[in-house]
Amino acid sequence: MIEMDFSKGDIRVEMSAGRLFQGETDGSSFPNGGLRATHRAAAYTGWDMTSPPFIRGDTVFLPAAFITYHGEPLDDKTPLLRSQDAINKQGLRLLRALGDTKSTRVVCDHAGRVLKWL
Repeated sequence: MIEMDFSKGDIRVEMSAGRLFQGETDGSSFPNGGLRATHRAAAYTGWDMTSPPFIRGDTVFLPAAFITYHGEPLDDKTPLLRSQDAINKQGLRLLRALGDTKSTRVVCDHAGRVLKWL
C-alpha cells in the first residue's frame, strides 16, 4: 500500500490496519464480467468481520463483501450479511417487547435460524 502525505509531499510504503476495512476497486475485475460501463464501475469491498481471515501459503485472505457505490450487492455475501442485520434488529425488538432488557445481539445461522441471543 502506498500512503501519501500531501502536506509534506512524502510517499511511504506501509500497511496500516485502517486500510483493511474498506477498499475501492478499479472496476476492471468484477466477478460477473462487469455490470456497467468502465467509467461507472466504481465498487467497494468491506472486510466481513463475521468470517475469520485465513492463510493459504504466504497469502492472507480477508473475507469481504463487494458492493457498488450506490449499495447494490455484487456478491452473494452482502444479502446474507444484510439479512443477519435485519434478524438481529427485529429479534432485539421482539426481545424488548417480551421484557428482555439485557440482550444486545441475536445470533443466527446461515439459514436464518436463531441460535441464541446474547
